[in-house]
Amino acid sequence: LSTGFLGFLAAMAEGGLPAGEGSTESLVGQRVRIGGHSATIRWGPGALQAPPSKKAQQEPAPGTEAGYKAAPAAAEAAVVQVVGVEYDEEGIGKHDGTYQGQRLFTCRDGFGSFAKVEKIERAVSIQRALAEKYFAAMLPEAAKKERHRETVEEMEYTDSKGREKSMSVELVGRYDVEQRQQRLEAFVEMALAESALGSRYPEDMWEGDWCLPNLKSLWLDKTLLSEWSDVYAICELCPNLEWLSLSKTRL
Repeated sequence: LSTGFLGFLAAMAEGGLPAGEGSTESLVGQRVRIGGHSATIRWGPGALQAPPSKKAQQEPAPGTEAGYKAAPAAAEAAVVQVVGVEYDEEGIGKHDGTYQGQRLFTCRDGFGSFAKVEKIERAVSIQRALAEKYFAAMLPEAAKKERHRETVEEMEYTDSKGREKSMSVELVGRYDVEQRQQRLEAFVEMALAESALGSRYPEDMWEGDWCLPNLKSLWLDKTLLSEWSDVYAICELCPNLEWLSLSKTRL
């Protein structure tokens, strides 16, 4: 990327964006994905009474629950933890944050909805986004395979009885590190579009210095990135980057 554009990113990173509303326990302002759709949390989490189960009731949008109302103190129906969200795209939500006469949050009409907390996909680091797409075997939920051991060389030593002996030195994990770095260096183009990528940090998948030294084109369209500081930090991983796409990413 040009020096001028990197300067622009640095300036935006210093300025930042206003933080979301709510207390530290609140999820308000966080970017999430629900059923493959990007959204911003505008309310919650909080306990709401689930709608009665009716076979004839219209099915809600993927990952959402329609027809919630504030739960009374002694509600007979199931009470679930939900968040109020505003979808990025029109036609997915159902209201403007008001339901059954009570305003829980404010958003554009037809963009609002409720989703169970367990249905939301929260933003992840670039390491996690990379692992999910390109290094699936590294994920904690992946089936554990036998660790690859690499014999380096014979090490000579003298035992307690004065006998000359040798042993093979094996570095557990060295193979995985080298293979990962080789794959990172091989990337010239990379697409993390429409993923839950939301930040540069934490480095929660592997440790040590790493970068994408030969990457020239990077697509980050429709991700959950919301801070210019994260965009700038990601670009620092790509010293030879020439093309960056952020279409429909809400910064």
